[in-house]
Amino acid sequence: MHKQIKEKRLAYRINAIILLAKGFTYPEIEKVLLLDDRTIRRYRDLYLEKGIEGLLENNYPGGQRYSPNLNPIERLWKLF
Repeated sequence: MHKQIKEKRLAYRINAIILLAKGFTYPEIEKVLLLDDRTIRRYRDLYLEKGIEGLLENNYPGGQRYSPNLNPIERLWKLF
């Protein structure tokens, strides 16, 4: 299934769970996937709570786009 996922962030979540299931330790997974321990544990908890569907949820819509044409004051005003 992880090969079918186009969003890398979601694929990393699935890969972390697969590696845990295969017996990899948290430090080993950190090195392989370049994720921190807290992130891996969050993925594990999400999987245990909601299953694969929970892992595939996109709970991070992203921030506001950066506009290099605005000066710093204009960028600040756009935040409010």
